Amino acid sequence: MGLDDAERHFGNYSAAPKLRLQAGDRARFHFLSTGYDIHFAGGRFHDLPPIGDQTYGRSVVCIREFTDGEEVCAFCEEGAADFSNQFAVWALIHCIYHNGDNPDSNPDAEPWEQFKLGGRIVFKETIEESLLIWLRAGRAKSRFLQFKGFAVKYGSLEDRLFELRRAGSGIDTDYALAVVKEEKLAKKAVEEAKEGLLSVEDIFRSAIGGGPAWIPPRISEDGSEEPAADEEMPVSEADLPSVEEVAEGLV
Repeated sequence: MGLDDAERHFGNYSAAPKLRLQAGDRARFHFLSTGYDIHFAGGRFHDLPPIGDQTYGRSVVCIREFTDGEEVCAFCEEGAADFSNQFAVWALIHCIYHNGDNPDSNPDAEPWEQFKLGGRIVFKETIEESLLIWLRAGRAKSRFLQFKGFAVKYGSLEDRLFELRRAGSGIDTDYALAVVKEEKLAKKAVEEAKEGLLSVEDIFRSAIGGGPAWIPPRISEDGSEEPAADEEMPVSEADLPSVEEVAEGLV
């Protein structure tokens, strides 16, 4: 408790950037959680409508459900009845493979490097940043069970390079998690990636105060993924290096 603890629970949203993928994107990363620690959590969330001139509503964890009834939830008391199951986990995102080149219209923006992956040309955006993978659990918890399945199979989510791929958009959006290969991060790299990370519970709680913890400050869904008309393409597909395909998914 005290000053330090109070400040730790303030809504420090800049410390919780989230991974956002567009349709067809494939993120490569290492989990920064075993799946059984403070860097992975899930719960039942109130889906609240927009207020005033807001475009989007917000999702706030039901603190009564999260604490098994030990704490009072003001949103339950107010009769909020729209819920969704959500979960989040910290990961060191190495890169994202896109179907199109960098959509940044800034003339100083660098084009993304091109590779061959799965029989097609993709564009690599290098990230190398600790981000939250924050998803709805999916119908019948289908998305969540992919993460749980790998944690149960290997005893930990760590020590493997994973890929998360988004398919579709809107209500047809889905995600597929797969192992690329077994690959341990260096101890120093893990320590640096985890430095200063809040627990996922603290991040969930930070949204209760009304801050936009559900809005991704790092990677936006806005912008076209189509290559610019004047973008220089390689002479032939054979000129492009290939990216290693995933080795294993969960059926």
